[in-house]
Amino acid sequence: MATAWDGWVAAVSYLLDGEGGGAVEHAAIVGDDGSIWGASAGFPALLDGEAAALVKGFEDFSEIAPNGMRLGGAKYTFVQGQEGELLRGVRTVDLPAVDETAEGQDGGTAGGAVRQQWMLVCKRFGGGFVAGLFSEEGVAGKKHAASAHVEQVADSLAEAGY
Repeated sequence: MATAWDGWVAAVSYLLDGEGGGAVEHAAIVGDDGSIWGASAGFPALLDGEAAALVKGFEDFSEIAPNGMRLGGAKYTFVQGQEGELLRGVRTVDLPAVDETAEGQDGGTAGGAVRQQWMLVCKRFGGGFVAGLFSEEGVAGKKHAASAHVEQVADSLAEAGY
């Protein structure tokens, strides 16, 4: 079901480089009360208390700095923030390596796991925050472009009175 927030979520998820390499892969706009105003497909469902902990974390890093940030049950190590405005975290996921020599065989792995880093960027605006998730694969400078884009959308929401 389409909502009025879908356009804002699409703005966060927009492919920045125009050549097929997107910066922000999953995005959501979350109210201070934890309600999801809009989310892209694939954005993890927030568990009880996660949004409240992020909102509190904007004002006080004392809990998220040692304990991390949680989104959909996954822990992101807090790496940087600006009080009252911005939170950044990182999560490393081990993915099985695919054995490309075993054509036609399902589930083959070889060479151990592949490490993939996911970044979480949350930017405050008046009534909530914009959250963007992206992997660090692919586009050079993706981390900076994705973070800047999340911040721009949150700033636009603030300017629009949200």
